[in-house]
Amino acid sequence: MKTTIGILLTGVAAAFSANGEVKETGPRQMVGTKNVLAILVQTPDSSNVNSYAATISAMNLVASRTAQSSYNRLILHPEVVPSVLMLPHTAAYYNAIKSTAAKYEALRVDAVNAASQVGYAITPSDYMNYDRVVIVLPRSTLNINDYAYHTVFVGNIISTCLMHELGHDWLFQHSGLWKVTDGNPISPNGTLMPYGDEFDIMGDTFALDTAHDYNLYHKYWAGWIDDSQVATVATKGTYTYTISRFDNVNAVGLLAIKIPVSTGRDYWVSFMRNFLNWTDAQRTSAFGAYILRVSYPHTPPVQNQFPFIDNRVELIDTQTPGANPGDACLPVGKTFNDAVNGITITTVAQGGTAPFEWIKIRVKR
Repeated sequence: MKTTIGILLTGVAAAFSANGEVKETGPRQMVGTKNVLAILVQTPDSSNVNSYAATISAMNLVASRTAQSSYNRLILHPEVVPSVLMLPHTAAYYNAIKSTAAKYEALRVDAVNAASQVGYAITPSDYMNYDRVVIVLPRSTLNINDYAYHTVFVGNIISTCLMHELGHDWLFQHSGLWKVTDGNPISPNGTLMPYGDEFDIMGDTFALDTAHDYNLYHKYWAGWIDDSQVATVATKGTYTYTISRFDNVNAVGLLAIKIPVSTGRDYWVSFMRNFLNWTDAQRTSAFGAYILRVSYPHTPPVQNQFPFIDNRVELIDTQTPGANPGDACLPVGKTFNDAVNGITITTVAQGGTAPFEWIKIRVKR
């Protein structure tokens, strides 16, 4: 999603306030069962459209991957309207709507009306039997991959793209990289690259694989990980923890270390193995600590707002800062040093047998 969120805040959030299926009021609530309806649409000037068979296959894969990512705490029941529905206007008409929010609202209302006319329990103001709606657009004329509250618009139906946009609906912000040019991985002169985390679905939108996952912090935000699975290092001292890999449906026990840095900013340390069989730099992630810096300066949001708007997730490249973020994870025997805040993180050991691999981390502050 590359649309400016601020536009959507004023133009779209209010339009969805009547949705009877909106239940979430803040973090830790993306759990349970959610019914998701996919509506395939075309316009009179569309040259090609996504097929029902491809869409149902993609939605089933999304449901399976989401169940695994959430440790079966979020179960999606996908349903796809089995025919391609004609919208009342041309793609040129929708594309000419200058306001992004107004364009999405026009597409949403027209698609929902079309679905209701062929027997689906859905209206423009109330999704009724569905918690989320995915509107599948013709890529040739409406190449949109984006979201508005509880609605996803996609022209690309690969599973990672769908999960990325649904991830925004689970209240996840983009997973970025703290990009530096002076060799210091946490340089104060660095900048945020919003799509810079190469390991994360919320960073690599169009990854053609199933290795990418949601990061550990996002999983905690969603309610897929319990407080008991996160060790917090908030006071001076030296602490050693063994944490299990988090990117497996069978993940158990301690999965992360949270290290408060300052008001509204933490480090989150975790471990993944999904890139073990890759042949490029990302393979190194299977042997090191995955370190994120998370900033959340605002108070929890209210219903029908965009609570993640200022929650920044930044991958810290501990090995070749400013060069190749694929080797960002901290390998065994190496130490990451935040001298300003008096924090060091050292990867001590790594071991275990799939799917119960682990990593040992020492934190000193």
